[in-house]
Amino acid sequence: PYQSVPETPSPVVSVKHPTPSSPSISPPVSRTEVFCSFQHMKVVLPPGPTREIFLKDIKGNLMNLLEASKDCGYYPSEGKDGRIHLFLQLHSHCQMSIQGEKYVISVIYMTDGGKKEAQVSCPVVTPRSEQECNLPSEYRLPCGSSSISQTQCLSMGCCFNKHPPACYYPMDE
Repeated sequence: PYQSVPETPSPVVSVKHPTPSSPSISPPVSRTEVFCSFQHMKVVLPPGPTREIFLKDIKGNLMNLLEASKDCGYYPSEGKDGRIHLFLQLHSHCQMSIQGEKYVISVIYMTDGGKKEAQVSCPVVTPRSEQECNLPSEYRLPCGSSSISQTQCLSMGCCFNKHPPACYYPMDE
């Protein structure tokens, strides 16, 4: 009833699958990573030319990174792995804006696969409680320059008083 079919070895096809690497050793080069601190956002981009990096605000206005004013506080550097490390100062001028409780900016960059765009963000840091900022003026330790804006002051985790304008460190609990 059943015919036996002679066994023939099937052809061996060698297919090379990329072995996923550990992110701690070598992160994928196409991924954009963002690290936030009180004063800066660090954006790690895949390898590519820094002259092809543009920053875009929420209105769609583009600015070449290398042509941005030094006052903007935007600095690129190349990592040991060839990836671009972009340091962006957190404030609400230049191309950076605040949406809700986040600083937001779009970064347009070039890779081997073409032009890419990533919207990156970091939270606006505010003091943990009103009690930390409830200090008599004689006990306030200045935080930043005397001409600092409220947004810049708060982004550094400091307290801001509108009248008279003052940016100062919160009280330790």
